Amino acid sequence: MLGDGDASDGKRCAAVESILDLAGKGETQSDGTALLRLNDFHCIEPPVGRGLSYEYPVTVVATPRDGTPVHLAVEAQIVDVQGEADVHITVRSWDTNGAPVSARFDWRCAVPFHPTF
Repeated sequence: MLGDGDASDGKRCAAVESILDLAGKGETQSDGTALLRLNDFHCIEPPVGRGLSYEYPVTVVATPRDGTPVHLAVEAQIVDVQGEADVHITVRSWDTNGAPVSARFDWRCAVPFHPTF
């Protein structure tokens, strides 16, 4: 990060070197869940070293693609997978009665990142 604002008032302002902006299509399984691993989607070759480092906030939007009404919820976490940073996005879907359901969706994610040497 180049600079951070004071978060004591509930606001945060940060200047970052780079924002990774990715989008794709997905589908939840019959149990209503899908796991997206961001490193499976980007085309950035990490420099020599440990790869990429991600920063919060991770912003994710998921939109249902079918005509049947469904609800979607997303959760994003920065995780360490065998020494490499990744962002795992869990998408959950359920029908209007609250039962888990398979659903196709479009998604978009923006996350600050920088190389880690």
